Formats: sequence, C-alpha cells, structure tokens
Amino acid sequence: MLFKTIKCDLPYPSADYLRKLNNDLRYLFQISKAIKSEECQEDLASMNPGKLNKARWLTSANRILILYIATKNPNKKFLEIMTYILTVYVVMQYRVRTQLPIADSSPHVFQTIYRSRYLPRKYEVVVHSSIRLEGNF
Repeated sequence: MLFKTIKCDLPYPSADYLRKLNNDLRYLFQISKAIKSEECQEDLASMNPGKLNKARWLTSANRILILYIATKNPNKKFLEIMTYILTVYVVMQYRVRTQLPIADSSPHVFQTIYRSRYLPRKYEVVVHSSIRLEGNF
C-alpha cells in the first residue's frame, strides 16, 4: 500500500455491531481502521462507496479515505482533512450511533468541539460556526 498510518484514537466496533450497520457506515469504520493500522486489504481499497452527493457526507468521507490510500505523497492540506475525518468525524459517527442521540446531544456537541481543538485557528472557526448553524439548540 502507498499510504502511511495516521495517528488517531478510533473506536473498534465489534463484528456483530458492524453487521447491523448500513454499507456506508460499515465501510467508514473498516477503511478508517485500515488507515490507522496501515493494513488495507485490496478488496476494501477497491470498493465503490456509491455516488457522490453533497448531502451524503458519509459517502464523501469514504471517497476521501479511498483517495488517501491511493495517494503516494499527500500534501499537508490533504493530511489535515484526513486527520479531521479520522479524529473527529469517524469517532463522532460512532458515538452518535452507539448512544442515544437526543439524550446525549450536548455531550456530542462538546466532544465535537473538544476533538477539533487541535485544528489551526482558521479551521477551528469554520468547525465552530458550522456547529452553531447546524446545532439547532
């Protein structure tokens, strides 16, 4: 494989849990784990995540992860996007699906903000403004 591992603290859903998920989510967790461990099976790297659609952030994240696996020398901005996907997006997808979303909405928002603190200020502002707009609080 061409890619290098990206350090992150990903959840590792059980095989039983993965079987219950839709294909997009299952793929997100599997490809994220492969990138973290630097071990990606050929069939996983060549899977088609579906049509790209602005409303399908999950598909977009999956496509970016596939692109990373195929990229020989990713530039700094691409690595920043990858790091965000793996340290914030994937983890929060897991948290929202394993905990009651309505009851835990405030902790989810807090965790999203907390996990994005590593970002440079210019990106942190974008994330926080998005949370304010999308939060519906």
